[in-house]
Amino acid sequence: MCYFYGMKTTIDIPEQSMLGLLDAVGTTSKKEAVNKAIESYIRQSELQKIRSMRGRLDDFMSNQDLEAMRDER
Repeated sequence: MCYFYGMKTTIDIPEQSMLGLLDAVGTTSKKEAVNKAIESYIRQSELQKIRSMRGRLDDFMSNQDLEAMRDER
């Protein structure tokens, strides 16, 4: 069985960009700052995909279905 825990890589990040990222994330760990930035970017991308579907799921649930579901609680 093979487990994948991470990938080591070397990248050049401008010093001012890294300092800004460290400040924005509130950490002194470059690894933590980069990981949080990647996670944030992926989350924002996923949310944008969901937002782009707004109004396209006609068969999903009507307002009446939603109200009925709320009343069941």
